[in-house]
Amino acid sequence: ISPAYTVGDASIDAVNRSASVDNNGKMHISLVNLNAEKPEVVNIDLAHTQYTKVNGELLDAKAVTTVNTFEQPDNVKTVGFKDCKLSGNKGSQQLSVTLPPHSVVMLDVE
Repeated sequence: ISPAYTVGDASIDAVNRSASVDNNGKMHISLVNLNAEKPEVVNIDLAHTQYTKVNGELLDAKAVTTVNTFEQPDNVKTVGFKDCKLSGNKGSQQLSVTLPPHSVVMLDVE
């Protein structure tokens, strides 16, 4: 469940999310923080699983309006992301992620 992000009279979920598990059992999670002003903390219940590590990437740019061009192809790029933590034991694991403002984060949980 995501906190609300409200601008004027409009309100939407602050965090969009998607997850899948591949044939090898690795979980792929994508999280998007739509809030351009503050970080959002997401706690994911990984009940009935036993993962041991999480690796992440962040789509990074100086501003929400930054774009890549032919002259400057690296204005928006992926960088390592470490603000995530697995906790708990088999059957009651949690993944806690702190998303920076206006961010896209991709996680691989193994």
